[in-house]
Amino acid sequence: MARKARVRAESGIYYVEILGNNKLIFVEDDDCRRFVEMLGAAAEEDYAEICAYVLLSEKICLVVKEGLSGISDLMRTVLPKYTARYNRKYQRSGKLFYDRFKSRPLETAEEALDAVRYVHRLPLENGASDMRYPFSSYGAYDKGAAQLKGGTVMMLCGDSAARFRLEMERESGFIKAKQTLTDAEIAEMLKERLAGLTAYEVENLTPERQADAVRYLHERGVSIRRLAALLGVNKSAVERTLKAAGTERA
Repeated sequence: MARKARVRAESGIYYVEILGNNKLIFVEDDDCRRFVEMLGAAAEEDYAEICAYVLLSEKICLVVKEGLSGISDLMRTVLPKYTARYNRKYQRSGKLFYDRFKSRPLETAEEALDAVRYVHRLPLENGASDMRYPFSSYGAYDKGAAQLKGGTVMMLCGDSAARFRLEMERESGFIKAKQTLTDAEIAEMLKERLAGLTAYEVENLTPERQADAVRYLHERGVSIRRLAALLGVNKSAVERTLKAAGTERA
């Protein structure tokens, strides 16, 4: 079956999420630094703008304004190059990333700012004490200077570092907005997360992978009730999994 075409943004701005193929994307700090260098160089060459980024051990989240070639071409430049370096360094072979990254159009300045806010708050959800995470664009914008050329976050905040800090402290509605996903879209997300398995095959997975699938979808705005129905498991089982991970939402 042919893949569904990406939804194009009239604004040219997208939220982009890149997941590892059941591998750590970044093992050492130097890996993060090199990825930022590659991303910045590719964006500059293509006249793209990296509005925000955060690099987590198993996930990369970006807000990108596409350049001459579009975000797909930008990712096709950066991801294989980084994978080749990673494989050489750690003496491995094969895919490092899932085949297809996620993207979501951001049509208004408020949508873009909300996505930036979400990206910069992600380290807090992953154990960081504050948003001054070393491999995030927050620190650079907090000081009023972009790490990657062409960054537009300060423009969205009226060129004020103080206002930017206040905006980033607000809760983001970005995840809540994703609760409009259809069952088919959720099933596709689950299939990609589980490397091709369908929802009906989840019951045959190890408990660890089941828990990973539940947390992954819930973090993207899928309710406990919908998770239980889609995965064919008891609602209380989903709740226990999320409570154990400290991620349960109402």
